[in-house]
Amino acid sequence: MWAEECDNLRELLAAKTKLLDDLSKSSDGIGESGLAAANEFFKAQEAKMTEQINELKHTRSELENSLASLASEKELLEEKNLQKETELNELKEKCSSLEAKARKGGHGERSKNDATNARLIGPSLPPWIMEEKKTDPSDLEKLANADPATLRSRVLELESQVHELNQLLTYREDVILRIHEEISKKASRLEAAEVERSSLSAQVSILKRELACLRDDAPRRRGGYPPEIEIEIERLRGKRDREYQRRKRAETEMDELDQENNELKAKIKSLEEQLANIPPPKPPAPQGDPTDKSRIAELQAALSQLRMDNEAKRSELFDLRSRFDEKSAQVDKLAAEVKTKERAVAELSTELSSKISQLEYANKELESVRCRVVRGGSETERWQTDINSVRTTNRFLSAQANELRLKLAGSEKRVENLQKQLMSKLQDSEYAANSEQGDMSFTLAILTAVIGILSAFLPF
Repeated sequence: MWAEECDNLRELLAAKTKLLDDLSKSSDGIGESGLAAANEFFKAQEAKMTEQINELKHTRSELENSLASLASEKELLEEKNLQKETELNELKEKCSSLEAKARKGGHGERSKNDATNARLIGPSLPPWIMEEKKTDPSDLEKLANADPATLRSRVLELESQVHELNQLLTYREDVILRIHEEISKKASRLEAAEVERSSLSAQVSILKRELACLRDDAPRRRGGYPPEIEIEIERLRGKRDREYQRRKRAETEMDELDQENNELKAKIKSLEEQLANIPPPKPPAPQGDPTDKSRIAELQAALSQLRMDNEAKRSELFDLRSRFDEKSAQVDKLAAEVKTKERAVAELSTELSSKISQLEYANKELESVRCRVVRGGSETERWQTDINSVRTTNRFLSAQANELRLKLAGSEKRVENLQKQLMSKLQDSEYAANSEQGDMSFTLAILTAVIGILSAFLPF
């Protein structure tokens, strides 16, 4: 009986030790596998975050490119729409004018029809278009009662007219397309010329600024300007002096011409007064003085010469005035061009400000993405700290398992000692016969001690 109980105790002890070994192994395996799984999980999360960031960057670049392409397409479509609207309005105006002229023109007004045909593009319109024919019921009845041959001839005539109109339409479409291409080429040339002119004006403004800066810095420097700037300044000064001298000469010539004109006017007035004061000619005497005749001829020649000189001076004066008007018109034109350039610069500045705002918005989005990346890095650091804490707990659990193993080894030694004592007691026959009750109490005490030791380790 006691041997069976000891065997049961041994089996229970072996099962408990096996369970403790399994627990320690599983704790070690769980710690290592948990760390590996956590590392893999964090790596996978980090790879996913990087992939998402790259995808966001790629989508953002694609969106920016698509926005730019859409903006350019929108501008092109707007330009095309405006061109189509202008062309449509022009065609409507032409059609309305042609209809009005066709209604006004009659059968006998060939000159007006020729003038309208001369204004149109391409060959002249056929005469049957200008004729206004109203459908009469008699014509319809005639066609209904006509022979098939007449109907066939009428159909062929209409088909020829339609073919003629189609040819005219295609020719005029080709001519319009050619004119449109030429206009677009001229517009591109004008744009290139405007760009070149704007670049030249920008260079001139830069040179003016540099010249002003150099003039401001001239008193500070004792060495004067550089030789290139000195040469340019001398050239500009010479040009300015030449222009001033030319204008001065022109003004002096104008003053001289005005003075000569006034003198000629005074001479003409004096001559007219002299002619008015001359008494009426007497009837020619048979014996006239040849000197008087020669003097009168000389005076008439001088008067005609003075009149011719006066006309020449007047023509020169009118020429100079027309030149002055042309120069003033050119100055007004240049002022208008400068105003248009200023407007274009203002529009470009507004576009530049809008582009800068878009770039700022894009930079803000990049900063938000970077903040997200930094936040993801902080989360990975937190996960790393959690992994380290799990590793420390696993180490603590392994240390406790080792302590439990040591305690179990001590308890096994105690149980072996107790078993030896029991065996020695059982083998003692003398004590078995005399004091069964004492042995029972002793064995019960030993069993209670063993049960207490096992109960101390059972919760683990």
